[in-house]
Amino acid sequence: MGRDCIVLRWNVRLVLDRRAPQSLVHLCRVSVQQAFLPSISRLEAAGDLRGMLELNSRGSVLAATLLYPVLAFAFVFSAEIVTVIYTSAYVAAAPVMRIYILGLIALVIEPATLMALLRQGPFSMRLGVLALALSVCAQLDLRARRRPRGGGGRQR
Repeated sequence: MGRDCIVLRWNVRLVLDRRAPQSLVHLCRVSVQQAFLPSISRLEAAGDLRGMLELNSRGSVLAATLLYPVLAFAFVFSAEIVTVIYTSAYVAAAPVMRIYILGLIALVIEPATLMALLRQGPFSMRLGVLALALSVCAQLDLRARRRPRGGGGRQR
């Protein structure tokens, strides 16, 4: 009972956080994942890979059915949402919000449960390290391109 209260409090805090769209995606995805996890675990113990994939696919479709209409609404009406929440002075943030929502669309599909059950943690870790290395290289490249050339730099 105590664990359930902690999880509920944590999920309510996620929804009330300033990153509400990301929190909503996370809340729905985790709820669906937790509902399907016992069945997926039983299928894994029985060695039924096809059943695991089908059940995980059903969970992803359920989460997408709940979240994609909300994300589509937020994408289409992002300027109005920004205006209502932050006033019209910040309406220029609507394109940034749209890009953020496109990223959230990819987060609806959740492969981490299957990755763990299929013991693909090392692959997931290598993929994360590769993404981190690419991100650092891209950041360094952008930083190098922004530097002023010639004598326009700061004097020490």
